[in-house]
Amino acid sequence: MIRLCQINDLPILIYFTSKQCDPGHPRKRVACAVALLLFFSLRLARAEPEVNSATEYYDVSADTLGTLLLVLQSEVPERPGGKTFHGYTRADVNWHWQLAQAGSRCRVQQARAIVNIQTTLPRLYWTTPGSEVERVWQQWMPALARHEQQHANNAIHVARRGEHRLLGLPPQASCEAMNAQAQRMASQLHDELRKIDRDYDNDTRHGETEGATLQSYLPRRPRQGQRAVE
Repeated sequence: MIRLCQINDLPILIYFTSKQCDPGHPRKRVACAVALLLFFSLRLARAEPEVNSATEYYDVSADTLGTLLLVLQSEVPERPGGKTFHGYTRADVNWHWQLAQAGSRCRVQQARAIVNIQTTLPRLYWTTPGSEVERVWQQWMPALARHEQQHANNAIHVARRGEHRLLGLPPQASCEAMNAQAQRMASQLHDELRKIDRDYDNDTRHGETEGATLQSYLPRRPRQGQRAVE
């Protein structure tokens, strides 16, 4: 017996045992051959996304937390939309597909995603050993790196989802129409990724709830009319 299952983003997983492929049973040999053919054709049609990632560091030096914040604001190279983020991840996802004409219909025969990820993070070049800056940095930097990695993971997940969706598009009367439909799907996927990243930053307040913002480690300033604790 052949079982067809959906696991994660793979549309079909062919499951069989050696007993079911017993060479003494002609029908089982045929079933086994069909299962293998389907399995490997699916693997060829939909490969894992190609991921190219790189991390760029910018160096900062400080001996107090206040100075560190000022230096970070000054040295950060990425300023998307004129805003300052101490860490930033730029992820570009591109889908490539091949079309196949079968009779009067055209379909997506293969789909593949390429993900280019560029992450920018600060690097502590110098501080006084044992200082408050060193202590906070050891807590803050891993949290910031995890936050940026989640943005990268979002892109990889959407890339995988896109391969699945492109292969599942209904055939069209012409390859021109099929290509236009695939392009619309790719555009929708880009919009989805932007929304996922935006929602993630809104939910975490750009990483504040995860300990990924330096401000959360700084002493809170007293409100107007309120005295600082002595």
